[in-house]
Amino acid sequence: MRLPARGAAIRGDDYQHIIGLYYAACVLTDPNLESVSIEDADGGAFDDIVVRATASSGKPHLYIQVKSGVHRDTVIDHEWLTSKRTQRSKSPLQRLHQTWAAAVVRQEDAVFRLLTNKNFDHADPILGLIDNQTDKIPQRTLDGLTPTSAGGRQIQSWADQLDVSVDELKRFVAAVEFVHGEADHSWATRAGAYLRNAGLRSDDDAIARGREMVRGWVTSGAGIRTTDDIRAEVATMGLLARDGELVLAIHAIDRTRSADRPNAQIDIVDLYPDVDPFQRRELLDPSAWDEVVLPKLTAAKRDLEGFNSRRLHIAASMRLPLYFAVGRTFPDVGSWVLSTDQRGVVWATAVEHEDAILDVRSDEHLGDGPDLAVGIALTHDPAPDVRKYILASGLAVGRLLSLSTPDGPSSTSVPGPGWAASWVRRAREHVRAVVREMNAAKVHLFIASPAGVAMFLGHDWNLLPTTLVYDHVGTPGYSPTMTLLG
Repeated sequence: MRLPARGAAIRGDDYQHIIGLYYAACVLTDPNLESVSIEDADGGAFDDIVVRATASSGKPHLYIQVKSGVHRDTVIDHEWLTSKRTQRSKSPLQRLHQTWAAAVVRQEDAVFRLLTNKNFDHADPILGLIDNQTDKIPQRTLDGLTPTSAGGRQIQSWADQLDVSVDELKRFVAAVEFVHGEADHSWATRAGAYLRNAGLRSDDDAIARGREMVRGWVTSGAGIRTTDDIRAEVATMGLLARDGELVLAIHAIDRTRSADRPNAQIDIVDLYPDVDPFQRRELLDPSAWDEVVLPKLTAAKRDLEGFNSRRLHIAASMRLPLYFAVGRTFPDVGSWVLSTDQRGVVWATAVEHEDAILDVRSDEHLGDGPDLAVGIALTHDPAPDVRKYILASGLAVGRLLSLSTPDGPSSTSVPGPGWAASWVRRAREHVRAVVREMNAAKVHLFIASPAGVAMFLGHDWNLLPTTLVYDHVGTPGYSPTMTLLG
């Protein structure tokens, strides 16, 4: 039984919209893409789906014309390409060429794709030459056709309809990708994979809602949908996952690269002097730590709270105080589970704890000041430099702790995330006890540890007074960074 024309049209729309959802999910996960548009006003004959790349990526834009058939017996061939619905209308071939030619005039770097679940006629003297490796008809193959061959005669007839030279016709045909599209359910599966990577739901209901979102873009004439547009809309559509991992990218001493587009990002590179990243320790304006950096962290947290997930991966190029501040911003008591890459190994705060022994390397009384200084001595012992800095700076510190392991600090003192999580918990409990004992008003924190430990420590740093974190800068030894309220 054949579907009525209206049924076939609805199927065609559904096919376009599920592919549109797939590319919308690509935009959410690929940092090289900036937008998707359905029925694009500037897409010409390739207007069904237009995916635009970022200017910095150097990648071409993608223009897609989607054609759907109900049964496998429908084909795209010479007749389909060259037929006109009315005397005044243009054939598909004419419309496709017109769009390609306009992009050539604009000198626009673009890929043109005719995507269909119909079959391309393998017996057609031109379409039968489509290379399965590239989905294109190679220019050299077209150039090899003799004028009297079936392919040569068809090329001439296409050039005649377009009123262009044979050479231009060949350049146009060689530029188009002739892609045999997958079935509807295959596109749904592919879209689901990218939705999961974006921290979204990927169940059947989510796919249906996502397709409805894309359909709404068409009926409302929404036009270009940027990454931020899509993020906002998927939240209102109820597509946010409860267990998907989110990504926060932090560009501090350098701009980090990620294969996936982050769900939120912070860029403070320009707050540092324009020097080699290894030399970036102090901001040009030290007040920016509290006035710019911490508000950026708070804003990123607010954005990420729009997702139902509380699993967050930190992709960053930054120093230890900022790792601590990230952990403190997304704390364990807020049900956040953090992870980061530590020398090629993923450290996650949800790791199973291993046995770790806390050793109080030193506990010095420095005077009558109300504050407590804490040195985390895992890679080296900062206490001697911290003591000099405190005395030289006149800080109101009455007591200095140096916390380490029984074997002392070294480059191998932290065997892994399970050990680190256990050690951090013990360190926090000890600091809490000293704070209660001396009724400390503030904690001054100096960290010498792997980055993962600094993040774990901030993540567990609760029920403690206001904490000021310091970064090691050489002479005079340390510089205050962020003040994190207790």
